[in-house]
Amino acid sequence: SLVEFPTAGFAESRPTPAAGPVKLINIPPGKVQNLVAAGASGVVTLKWDAVKDASGNVVRDLVRYTISRREKGDDAGLTEQLFWVEPDVLQYFDTEVTPGLTYVYRVRAVDFVSEGAWSDEKEATP
Repeated sequence: SLVEFPTAGFAESRPTPAAGPVKLINIPPGKVQNLVAAGASGVVTLKWDAVKDASGNVVRDLVRYTISRREKGDDAGLTEQLFWVEPDVLQYFDTEVTPGLTYVYRVRAVDFVSEGAWSDEKEATP
């Protein structure tokens, strides 16, 4: 890159020293904690705590939370569906459910580079 130095009414360009390699360190978001899933008539309500860093501060570089839903007994994940919410949203209302069917939910935080670990799974029956 060039830096311009004004001298006697004209600009002189001189090369600047090259910067060394930039090292990016990304720590994946932490595991979502305290997921609660509650079924009611025609809806399952999910709530969870904001993801925090090792110092206990809320992580600010999240881009979303991903919610996974599958039917209970489907360990292969054939019925799994994914939903997303903005990073400042800590709840989800699942209204695309079948009454009497039990669903298994989990949530994870996603930042600009990586995905955090899935939360513990919770079951709910609308």
